[in-house]
Amino acid sequence: MIRYANEDIVLDGGNYITQENSEVEIVADYEGKSNVIKWDSQKGSVSYEFDVPKDSVYNISFTYMQLPCQAKDIQIGLEIDGK
Repeated sequence: MIRYANEDIVLDGGNYITQENSEVEIVADYEGKSNVIKWDSQKGSVSYEFDVPKDSVYNISFTYMQLPCQAKDIQIGLEIDGK
């Protein structure tokens, strides 16, 4: 979720535009959340695209949950405009 001037821009996990080597699966409902991705592998990436009203300071947040069968640490990276 991206927050700007008290307005939220919400991106559902399943609405990604591309994925590379990630072996993700779109799940309609998981643990009470809808349109999420189930990501079983430890590699790859998913990309999302969205427009913001103007250059400014934004608050970006996301929710994730480690799958019960995974005992490894989660590593997450974030790139904006490919940087």
